[in-house]
Amino acid sequence: MRFCEMARFAGATVEMVAGRDDVPGAIAAYLSREAPGDTLVLATDPSLVSLPWRTAPRLQVRPGLPGADDTISVTGAIAAVAETGSLLVASGAATANALHVLCETHIVLLRARDLCGSYEEGLEMLGAKMPRAATFITGPSRTADIEKTPQIGVHGPKRLHILLIDG
Repeated sequence: MRFCEMARFAGATVEMVAGRDDVPGAIAAYLSREAPGDTLVLATDPSLVSLPWRTAPRLQVRPGLPGADDTISVTGAIAAVAETGSLLVASGAATANALHVLCETHIVLLRARDLCGSYEEGLEMLGAKMPRAATFITGPSRTADIEKTPQIGVHGPKRLHILLIDG
């Protein structure tokens, strides 16, 4: 699938899950392999808060804003753009922009039906009501501002993990 190829090329990891009930276990498994910690700060979006978190008892889940000690955030996305492997995320009352940029690990849940081909199609998926901010995210944060030496995680997350929900 083109989106998955391009997201991986940009440095993100992508995992398919069959349905929403598989999300907590997939996150716990990912964190065991790739990222330190088991404390998640979630967007207060009801679709995230209502996931069956009890099925992954090692995870400590807290909806709200990330604090200084939070290293892992979980949000949703409006769309995923196949041509670049980019995610379109929106901030608002249920999803603070800080969740997309402050934690070292950003986990994004995306429904397979929200895949689209181009940026323009993704922007159309925002609908008529514009969010406070809409941001395209392509891979983990990267910069080469300092002596042209590539750095990861300077202006945002070091890790971007995308869970693509098929069901």
